[in-house]
Amino acid sequence: MSLYELFRTLAQPSHALLLTAVLGFLMRPWSPRAGTVLLALGLGGLLAAGSLPLGARLAAPLEARFAPPQPPPARVDGVVLLGGFTSPEPTCDDGPIRLDDAAERLVETLVLLRRYPEARLLVTGGGWRFVAGCSEAERTARFLLRYGVDRERLLLETRSRNTRENALYARELVRPGPGETWLLVTSAVHMPRAVAAFRRVGFPVVPWPVDPIGVDRLGWPAVVDMPRRWRELDRAAHEWLGLLWYRWRGWIDG
Repeated sequence: MSLYELFRTLAQPSHALLLTAVLGFLMRPWSPRAGTVLLALGLGGLLAAGSLPLGARLAAPLEARFAPPQPPPARVDGVVLLGGFTSPEPTCDDGPIRLDDAAERLVETLVLLRRYPEARLLVTGGGWRFVAGCSEAERTARFLLRYGVDRERLLLETRSRNTRENALYARELVRPGPGETWLLVTSAVHMPRAVAAFRRVGFPVVPWPVDPIGVDRLGWPAVVDMPRRWRELDRAAHEWLGLLWYRWRGWIDG
């Protein structure tokens, strides 16, 4: 595991809390007090993160930045679908595509393609860092074709590994002309970083956020889904850290 991957792992609150608890448990034979404190912090943090809507609270300011335009555009030249909703696959066969919590991006894209039958679709998503095989864009295209999307409407960007590269390579592939309208479909919590990255490379897009974390999930549900809330907290923390990283690298405007 590279230092970058180690940082990404530890930057996820659920992982950091779990590792804190494990470290505390291992330390107890040699340093009972310190080990007990770390164990309590780790387990207590996991319990709080899984029981309370911390991810929704953290995501809400990001998700409030953009909303789909009202009224929707009368004419759309194209839709950009950002990857990040499938799992790695070794081949590009016609087998089932494995979707994750961000699958609403794909569903909403199908709706938009029906609403705007003349619009093109740019699917972005390259390979995974440690998995050789089929790119996410290729797997997504096969899924879309099975649902009746015309192959002539599809543009595939298969090189990108992150949001900045999504923007760079999409700009190279599309070369949008003056006055063209391109919708950008991604999760609401991810939209601020995505829009900033696209604008930074000179690709003006109209945000079309989906898959909100911080909407209608701020209360106390009848059944607490702890793994879901851990994932929501990890996603929100990832976006805040991503914004800081992109600003520091100069990939988005401050």
